[in-house]
Amino acid sequence: MRKIAMLSLKKQQKLMKKAREYMAKNPMRYWYDWEFDENGQTIKPISLGMVSEDGRELYLVNETYFKQMEKGLVKPNPWVIENVIKKISDNARVHYGRALNHFGETVLKFISDDGKYRERYEVELWGHFAAYDHVCLAQLFGPMINLPKPIPMFTNDDMTIRGLQEPPARPDYLPEHDALADAKFQKLQWEKWSQ
Repeated sequence: MRKIAMLSLKKQQKLMKKAREYMAKNPMRYWYDWEFDENGQTIKPISLGMVSEDGRELYLVNETYFKQMEKGLVKPNPWVIENVIKKISDNARVHYGRALNHFGETVLKFISDDGKYRERYEVELWGHFAAYDHVCLAQLFGPMINLPKPIPMFTNDDMTIRGLQEPPARPDYLPEHDALADAKFQKLQWEKWSQ
């Protein structure tokens, strides 16, 4: 019969402390972007793009918004129509569209990497002019106090590390105001500006 080595409680606690310290110094980073319609009082999410440091990607289209738009219940301004709505293809809606009330569980699963990350210190969120983006993210779960772990209570803004540096050239394959392309470009900016 094989013997199983049992660690003392003290050794287990010591190992857990080392793991927490490591994760606090080496969090999994995520870059994300929402495309949204806003009027100065409300923010209506249209699409979300996220990329992780380890190469995973998430793209979601708010099918609830499109259905409301088609029924005339929401009327996006001309800038949103031209720069956001027209860039979301019917194919993207079919493959990535879902009701906004289902975004939360998908985002949580993505950020936690199916439960691998459990605490806020294990995750870093990054965005570009990210104030409204974080509001959209938090509101997927209701009031901010309901934001589940490991999702942080704040998003770092890449403009805080830019300094006087120029942004990298934007590749043609990453069009502006496409949520996933914007998240990918934010990662490129962060990589340049954080060196």
